[in-house]
Amino acid sequence: MVVLRTKIFIHQFSCHLTIKIAARKIHDHHHQTLIDQILFLLRKCKSTQTVRQIHAQILINSIHKPNFLLSKLILLKDFEYSTLFFSQIPNVNDYAFNIMIRGLTTTWQKFNLALEYYGKMKSLGVKPDNFTYPFVFISCGNLLALKTGRLAHSEVVRNGLCSDFHVVHSLITMYSAVWPGGFCAETVR
Repeated sequence: MVVLRTKIFIHQFSCHLTIKIAARKIHDHHHQTLIDQILFLLRKCKSTQTVRQIHAQILINSIHKPNFLLSKLILLKDFEYSTLFFSQIPNVNDYAFNIMIRGLTTTWQKFNLALEYYGKMKSLGVKPDNFTYPFVFISCGNLLALKTGRLAHSEVVRNGLCSDFHVVHSLITMYSAVWPGGFCAETVR
């Protein structure tokens, strides 16, 4: 009798577990399909109002894809909503910082703010990379901020990014902007 009860319990437990796993797979598939649909809509939308509606759906459905939304907001040149959205990202990564610094530099020409975000990036322990420094150097060049540019240059050397074409190009551009008498290209190395 004990063996029979054990077999029945094991069978019931196995069936329950199978149903739970199947339900989770359906939920996961539905969630992934929803993410795909939202990302498709995000790529196609052309207005800030539509992005805000998509953002609402992202929040309602607990989808954690802030970088895609931030990129679109910057592409649509919505400074206020971009900065507000960025400030609400719980765990900001290097990608989000790079998107924001690039947007501040190229879309809005807010060079001081770009350097503030760069400082915030470092203070939070997020490591700048070869996608960060070109826009930092562009900002430094436009602000004639030689001291900040040289400090960032030393980080580039320390992090082994001297062979990255975009980093080196932006360094040359920065130094030629901040040193009115010109400079030697060896300074970059």
